[in-house]
Amino acid sequence: MFRSPRTAARDRTAPDDRLRAIVPVAAVLILVLLGLFAYELADSQRQARADIERRFSDRAAVTASLSGALFQVAAQQTQQDMAKRFGGPRVSVARLADEVRRGNQAYAMILDGDGRVLAATRKAPTAGRTFRREAHVRQALEGEAILSDVSRGADTGAPVIEWALPFRAPSGPRVRVNGLSAPLIFAFVGGYIGEAPSGRSGDSAAVVDSRGRLVGSPNPDVNPGDQLSDRGLRAAIAAGRQSGSYDGEGGERHFVSSPVPGSAWRVVLSAADSELFASVSGSRRTVPWLIFAAFALSGIVALVLLRRVVHGARDLAAANAELAQSNAALERQSAELSRSNADLEQFAYVTSHDLAEPLRQVSGFVQLLGERYKGQLDEQADEFIAFTVDGVARMRRLIDDLLAFSRVGKAELKVELVDTSKVVEGALGALASRIEASHAEIEVGELPTIEADAGQLGQLFLNLVANALKFTDKDTPHVRISAASQDDGWVFTVTDDGIGVDERHVEKIFKMFQRLHARDEYEGTGIGLAICRAIAERHGGRIWHTPAPGGGSAFHFTIPATVRRQAPRGATGRVATAPLSADE
Repeated sequence: MFRSPRTAARDRTAPDDRLRAIVPVAAVLILVLLGLFAYELADSQRQARADIERRFSDRAAVTASLSGALFQVAAQQTQQDMAKRFGGPRVSVARLADEVRRGNQAYAMILDGDGRVLAATRKAPTAGRTFRREAHVRQALEGEAILSDVSRGADTGAPVIEWALPFRAPSGPRVRVNGLSAPLIFAFVGGYIGEAPSGRSGDSAAVVDSRGRLVGSPNPDVNPGDQLSDRGLRAAIAAGRQSGSYDGEGGERHFVSSPVPGSAWRVVLSAADSELFASVSGSRRTVPWLIFAAFALSGIVALVLLRRVVHGARDLAAANAELAQSNAALERQSAELSRSNADLEQFAYVTSHDLAEPLRQVSGFVQLLGERYKGQLDEQADEFIAFTVDGVARMRRLIDDLLAFSRVGKAELKVELVDTSKVVEGALGALASRIEASHAEIEVGELPTIEADAGQLGQLFLNLVANALKFTDKDTPHVRISAASQDDGWVFTVTDDGIGVDERHVEKIFKMFQRLHARDEYEGTGIGLAICRAIAERHGGRIWHTPAPGGGSAFHFTIPATVRRQAPRGATGRVATAPLSADE
């Protein structure tokens, strides 16, 4: 696309204007950032306090989750074999009592799906209880292992915690209720949650049930079932609060609570405000203001540096504009080159096609001249006529091969389902006289039906087999044609036991007019393999050479499972539609 000098100049000055506007915009932006930073300073204490509260709450939540997980793991291990031991129509009280004794429990009961007692040990408090109405039993009947609140034993008055464990029997759901010794649970839980506080001297931790009674505490001066000693904390929990500040003993305190899974318990942590929020008070308040001053100074320095960068970027933008113009020129040259190649290909086709007929006439007249006047002229004249006939024959073969090569690119690719065994049969038929003369053995393996252009595929096989017959030093050459499937199509292989190809010349053999031998050794124009390569690539495949085992050559080419139909290349002027023929 052509651009006038005025348009190009305007395109170059537009980036300069944008670059010059960067400095004032940056100055405004820095002022806005300084204002935002000042606002953040005013808000920083609130945010920092919220972060501390969140971490304090997370500590309680993690402790509660781990506490619940310990009981859930134990419940799963216990529930696995309860159905075998207590799932029958008659429950053995003796077995139940034996397990209570071995588990150091206070008692145990087995309930059916309606909450009726199927079996109970001696100290089990069954009198006057409607189990189905009790929260922990009701939840267990719904399939969840639940720990109850702290209660008093019916016979001794000792604190007890009931653990309701559901399991399924053939007759329906059942629940085993274990009476656990509250002092044992108290000591276990207290020792575990003793690790929850951060180590500050004013921190405290406890596990309470739904009525606010202690289930566990690291404090050796309290017992299971006692109320919390901190009245302010007790009042906050009784009011249903989950976290917040309260007036405690010794000043303002902050607390958080988190439910323990598989129970009505809660983990409660509390700490003195002066210790919990020490990091956001006192002398630490001045640090953000020092950061603000450093940020302001950095902004000034950044503006100075930005001004220098803008000048450099302006020069860079100018260089980029020149580079863009160069790229546009290269694109135009590339398009012109593509058109030139298409015209050149069309010219090669037209030239070779139009030369074929007069060359046949010259060849005919020269041959007629040689036959009619042979022996009537001197020996040198006969030799000249022979040279002329041979030269014209070579020229005719070259033009025919050029026509064949042009047809590969000019003819429309007619894709259809092709039985390659029949294609190979046709190619071998075209080479029948040469096969018979060379006493060649042709072995054809099992070949598939594929999508391809039958004419071009036949030309490919014909050229490869013809080369195998030509480049051999055997009295009885052997050629094998085979195929193998792969993920995206087929690989065809033509193997011979001929003279082979030097590895140094493997890429050279697929180029136009490239010959590895003198003309008096092996005839040909050096176009056959170039045609093979063009046909394979037009089908979306490729062709390559490898040494054959035991000597000779193996030519491989691929044909995809689906061949895309292609229009002729360089579709300007005349287009060849004649079928491909064998160059024998």
